[in-house]
Amino acid sequence: MGNSRNGGEPWAGTVDRAVRREYRVPHPMIGAGMLGLERFRRPRPARDPETVLELRIHGIKNTPPSEMLEREVGDIARDRGDDLGGFWRERASAAPDGVRREAYSWGALARSDGGAVAGIGQLIVHVGWFLLLPFGLVNVAYWTRRIPEQSDQQAWSGGPGSGYVRAFGLGVTLLYVMALGTVSIELVGVQCYRASGLCAGLPEQFVALAGIPRATRLAIFAVVPLAGVLVLYLLSARARARYEASVALMSAASTSGLSWPVLATRTFWSRSRVTGGIEKLHVAASAFLLAAMLAWDQLFSAFPQCDSPERLFSPDCLATGPLAANPWTTASLALATLGLGLVILLVVPGTPGRGLLVRRRSALWMLVASLLVLLGTAVATSFAGRELDAVSSPFLGLVSTPGNLIGILLVLAIAALGWRRGVPPAVTATLVGLVIAVPFSRYFLADVFPLGAEEPWLYVATAGVAIGAQLAVVIFPRRARRRPRDGWSGAGPGVVLLLALGIAMALSTVLVVGVAAWLSRPQASGVPSPTLEVPHVWADFALWFLVIVVLFAVGVATVFARHLVGYPGVTTPTVDEITGYERYALASYGERGPARIPVAQPPPPRVLVARRTAGILHRAEPVLGALAGFFGAALALTAAPDLKRIFSGGPGAAVNSIVEQAPDVALAVLAAIAAAAFAAVAANALTTKERPLGLLWDLICFLPRAGHPFGPPCYSERVVPEVNRRIREWMSPGGGTPERSVILSAHSLGAVLATACIFALRGQGDVPMGRVGLITYGVQLRPYFGRFFPELFGAEVMGTRPCAGPSLTAPDPWIAQVREDEQAPAVRPRTDSLVDILRSGGSDPAWVNLWRRTDFLGFPAASYREGNGVDSGASELDLRTYLPTIATHGHYPLTPQYQAALREVRRRLGDGSSPKVARGRPGRER
Repeated sequence: MGNSRNGGEPWAGTVDRAVRREYRVPHPMIGAGMLGLERFRRPRPARDPETVLELRIHGIKNTPPSEMLEREVGDIARDRGDDLGGFWRERASAAPDGVRREAYSWGALARSDGGAVAGIGQLIVHVGWFLLLPFGLVNVAYWTRRIPEQSDQQAWSGGPGSGYVRAFGLGVTLLYVMALGTVSIELVGVQCYRASGLCAGLPEQFVALAGIPRATRLAIFAVVPLAGVLVLYLLSARARARYEASVALMSAASTSGLSWPVLATRTFWSRSRVTGGIEKLHVAASAFLLAAMLAWDQLFSAFPQCDSPERLFSPDCLATGPLAANPWTTASLALATLGLGLVILLVVPGTPGRGLLVRRRSALWMLVASLLVLLGTAVATSFAGRELDAVSSPFLGLVSTPGNLIGILLVLAIAALGWRRGVPPAVTATLVGLVIAVPFSRYFLADVFPLGAEEPWLYVATAGVAIGAQLAVVIFPRRARRRPRDGWSGAGPGVVLLLALGIAMALSTVLVVGVAAWLSRPQASGVPSPTLEVPHVWADFALWFLVIVVLFAVGVATVFARHLVGYPGVTTPTVDEITGYERYALASYGERGPARIPVAQPPPPRVLVARRTAGILHRAEPVLGALAGFFGAALALTAAPDLKRIFSGGPGAAVNSIVEQAPDVALAVLAAIAAAAFAAVAANALTTKERPLGLLWDLICFLPRAGHPFGPPCYSERVVPEVNRRIREWMSPGGGTPERSVILSAHSLGAVLATACIFALRGQGDVPMGRVGLITYGVQLRPYFGRFFPELFGAEVMGTRPCAGPSLTAPDPWIAQVREDEQAPAVRPRTDSLVDILRSGGSDPAWVNLWRRTDFLGFPAASYREGNGVDSGASELDLRTYLPTIATHGHYPLTPQYQAALREVRRRLGDGSSPKVARGRPGRER
């Protein structure tokens, strides 16, 4: 590809001259930063009136306001806001004439733990934030579906699959209830009281519970899972209650009649998607589930003929009449089962805006009913008249329930893999039916396939059908030619749900295994604690989890190792004469990737290493897809029958030995991991009030909660109203003030927030969009957000070219997209797309995006083709220090290209104070 020395954009070649005008730099090839800026600054005349607001918004690393404004901490002041977020300004302006520079800081919104808690409370809060991670991923999965155009301005239309996502979220909540129930009911309430001595981890006060009936003791310990659910709810609610009113006011004030883009519609910024009492329904479902498990254990634990799932429908079990032996407990089981079914029916449809008051009242009544049923079950089981203290069987309510729930959630995730891929519903239904039918057949075929004989083949069939169903949906040929521009080739909803379920199961397993190891340690007196046996579901997943971690790590290392050899040539955006280097042209690309050929002025080796490293990190999408696949396989193997029991005495001594020992080894390793993780969380809780995994919350909390009511709060629900209010204040000063403009300057994830603000302004309809400009840098709008959320940030919404996914094996992961961008015709933006909104009456939008190949999170926003009107290059070397360093994801505003971009956006907005920028002279081909 040929490129002029001054770049594809007509204004890019004058960057060096603009720098030398601003600073008296003695030589055109010497960057001002190399000699120190202040020595060469020219004295400035009196400043012009400020008519342009340059509002900078940081990205995921929570850049401090002082760094955003390029000033010392003492030289800035907070103009408005609080400790969580707000606007900062310079005390004495150093911005160009006519420009007021401000910074908006939002990072604490996504990182604050919601309040000050001391000691053990802070530790519980930090552990709770880890457990909220799957809830956040369920919310992400909601937005990866097809979101329909919002024709109804009074109610949000979630579209197909929204109810299944909410059902999946409810299932994840119940999975946590089972994990906490395994700890409190099975490990503590049952196993710690089997011997004369208590477990070492329990205080002496628990000795008094040894003298009460087993059923009463288990009912007391059933309070723990319910309390855990309430803690998770309060943890997420405490942080979001502060600012959700802002978005409600903005939504109420909107007069938008738009049905597209979705971000510009009135109903998008409405929190009714997870209100209407859905939080109460999750708590009610937890109470109903606990009641059903308590009743189940009371009814069947005294009958050896019914002590396993396979025997429930056998003639021997039915002949004992366990249901008729205790009618009150049977009635409790029936009411709990009915109540759980009603909760699911209320959660799944839940169309916001219609019947909201009725749903809220129904949810409240369901919550009250669930607590009454749980209390009644506890009373009925405690006074059933049948003593179960001598029973040594485990808590039957948790023998097969976790595996069955995992199977159901896995089925929903498999179905979600085909939502965007064009897989016919009949095909999906057939695969889902097979996944359900094979494992559940063991309840009815116990007499046909006796235990220990043919059942190993049932295990293989169960896992094989589940894994095969995932592969069938993924490789279904009808989709392969239709959805290449969607994330994971259209499988995004299923991939995110598999990640959510895998992480939820991993956290639950670490919790169960870690507590079991802690309770089993020897007592201080030297008396050994009772030997605790981790239930098979958690033990099996511990084994498969470690297997997939090893396989995944080996696979990623193998694939990436080949990219660490040599320096692949890549196309790079041309930059100014100060920092520009010769680049590999498109013509040097061979069929198998960029050719490694010498050039006249190659970049320094450090630049080549940084480009190579960034290219490796750009492959996040296929790596996460592979991880989701590994999780799917592990979950399929876990949802199958008990691995250790069904293979005992089966295929052979060697296999039997491996099956017997492998879970024990896995449990020991995972127990060590749990101890290390707990120590790390405890250390973090003692030293900081910020949430753990702060970077992750930045990434998954930018969209409103929609799939799970306990999900972490969405910081956009405060950011968008506040930024919009500031823009409206600036552009409507009154009193004969000259016409004003706003330029949003956004880095990384801040560009997503800025885009949402522009669409919200367009939806409100009372702001002159011809006076709004945008500068972005280090962004992922096109290859990540545009692919993962096509209806929100896709190519049609942005008005840019669509983007294919990165290659996992090619030296340049974007080689196919580079070729396509260079050869494809220009895009005609759809009305009300971002490019159309920012055009300001000209041919090019008032939008400039800066990127560099050394940025591991920075990409072009419109196209790899230069001269596209939006994208331009930024220096790969930071010349502000004595010895130049490699510029990666940060410090874009400190480059001369940023100042040129600011002037160019002002010119496109028609700002008369902005000097016209000369067009670059043509240069030789590169």
